[in-house]
Amino acid sequence: MHTFKDEIIKDDLKLKLLYPCPKMSKTIFETIEKSRDCLTPWFDWALEDETKGEENIYEFLKKSYKEQNQGLKFDYFIFYKNEYVGNIGVMNINLIKNQAEIGYWISKHYQGLGIMSQSLKLIENECFNEIKLKKIEIICDVDNVASINFAIKNGYLEKEKLKKYKFSKTKDKMIDVVILNKIK
Repeated sequence: MHTFKDEIIKDDLKLKLLYPCPKMSKTIFETIEKSRDCLTPWFDWALEDETKGEENIYEFLKKSYKEQNQGLKFDYFIFYKNEYVGNIGVMNINLIKNQAEIGYWISKHYQGLGIMSQSLKLIENECFNEIKLKKIEIICDVDNVASINFAIKNGYLEKEKLKKYKFSKTKDKMIDVVILNKIK
């Protein structure tokens, strides 16, 4: 079982990826609150009934911490100039197929600054060079054009579109997704 580093730093950009800790619940909740309008169209967890307060975040972080210790997934808090701005994580890790999925979000106040692109590069380095994965996937709602364009801009290629792939509470229906991947 591979474990990711507790901290990944890109000093020249004042960027840090830190292992989640439940003590950050309040800060995370406040950041989600400020960007909820941009997050809810794409993430069910951002709905107010899913993320009611910092206690929901605290429980999520405890669960996430346990899953990380089991090597099932790896989440990182993204800090830019010492301020929490979002998350990036690796999930659905399959060491037999040498592949995993990456998910991410960033506060609307920090979009377009290159922070997520640099965070993605740091995570890709871990996946490809430390874990020795051969493929990374990003799965997006077909309507999330910004995320699809972000993935393409960062070297991901569209692999396929899947109809009615998953249920979205936000849209109250099954949604289509696009799968993008990067192969080493």
